[in-house]
Amino acid sequence: MRALIFPFFILTVQAAPAFAADVGMICKNPGREYYLEYSEGTKYIVVMPDSEATKFPVLIDEKTDARHVVTANTVAGGPIVRLHIRPYQKLEFWLDGELDQTDGCYRSK
Repeated sequence: MRALIFPFFILTVQAAPAFAADVGMICKNPGREYYLEYSEGTKYIVVMPDSEATKFPVLIDEKTDARHVVTANTVAGGPIVRLHIRPYQKLEFWLDGELDQTDGCYRSK
């Protein structure tokens, strides 16, 4: 019996952080609200996953005790995005090295 409990415990402990890392946010720009998702360790930030499903390829996932920021490319050579997850939530769009737009966000899950 002991041999079965130990592997189950290890599997449970290893699986727990993956669920905790899922982030869902609702963001708003001047034109509309939109939903985005990001799971730590994945290759994309997904915008509007239930309809248009635009994927932004992740370049950097910067996570420290104080903050968590994910940098990604947009599609078709557009701006770079920086998704701020912690301590505040927002999505910044950077074009030619300058901040072009900031969308306020809040966590939905």
